Amino acid sequence: MDRSACPNELGSVCSGNWDQTCRRFQETRVYQSIYDRIVKDAAWDNTPLYDALLDLPKDAIWEREYKTEVEVDERLQHIDKIISKIKENGYYSQKQLLEKNPSHTKEMNNDAVHPRFNEIRVAIGRDGEMYMCRRGLHRLAIAKVLDIDEVAVLVAIRHHRWQRIRDNLRQNELSVSDKKWINHPDLAEFDGEDQKLP
Repeated sequence: MDRSACPNELGSVCSGNWDQTCRRFQETRVYQSIYDRIVKDAAWDNTPLYDALLDLPKDAIWEREYKTEVEVDERLQHIDKIISKIKENGYYSQKQLLEKNPSHTKEMNNDAVHPRFNEIRVAIGRDGEMYMCRRGLHRLAIAKVLDIDEVAVLVAIRHHRWQRIRDNLRQNELSVSDKKWINHPDLAEFDGEDQKLP
């Protein structure tokens, strides 16, 4: 996703073409590097991520820039630990991690937000397509490479056209053409018997 075009307010409903400027997550340096690390057992310094962490590219989907190779190596060792934990234990949501070990989870949180807000963040475009959005890049890449079927996400942004579908479902006014969305994960909260679908 083009970071400059993507709204950044958690819980936003936004119009515009921000959802039209996205690239597939599997095409990002983060995903390609983690794929190479896990599947091909590549050394980190032979991945696209290594140089990009030292010299932040304009199209980067992350914000941190590291000043030295030592800082980059420390960050990549941390990612290796995450890979190992997910391989050994499966994927845990931030809520599950907090319940299991609150102090460690807060200590390991590398952002200035409460861990519950540190789930993988997604944006949902006008057609219900989910896009990676700012947090959880490495965790999502690891989960995808390891073929983990489900991960917890936090919806940060919804396109106003998608929100209209949610509103229509909430008001029992989902059109016949919108019925195709009923199994979309972002509509799961409406999966009650009180919903009258056409």
